[in-house]
Amino acid sequence: MAYVGRLFFVSLFASAGAFLVWATRKAIQHRQLWLDDGLVVDGEVVGFEERYRPGTTTGRAPVAPTVSFRAQGSDGEIRRFTSRQANWPNPFVLGQQVRVRYLAGDPRTVELDSVARSWWFIVAIGVLALACLACALVPIVVTVVELRR
Repeated sequence: MAYVGRLFFVSLFASAGAFLVWATRKAIQHRQLWLDDGLVVDGEVVGFEERYRPGTTTGRAPVAPTVSFRAQGSDGEIRRFTSRQANWPNPFVLGQQVRVRYLAGDPRTVELDSVARSWWFIVAIGVLALACLACALVPIVVTVVELRR
């Protein structure tokens, strides 16, 4: 019966680890697409959006900048977006010039260049993948040690 429990544990963590390895690979490919095909233009911080989270005290909410930029191309359309990344304390000021990166064919893909170039998300899911795979190995190692006795 103990082997059934171990098999379930291994299957659960190996599946989670395999999924996270796949997600890490997709995130690396997506980041590389942004770096290879993304257009970089200048933008200007025109506002801020507070992102309240559970436990956030009043006046200490992380703030995401709202940025206005002129798209490259024949129309030169002025676009606005709010960054996905919110920080406290706020590192931006109104009127600050920032670099913006977006994929020309999809205006929804716009983000601050510093956020688009960031590795933290990829590193985080990569570490989780390794942790899950390491946990999946524990019952296998325990079983092998028990069988050698």
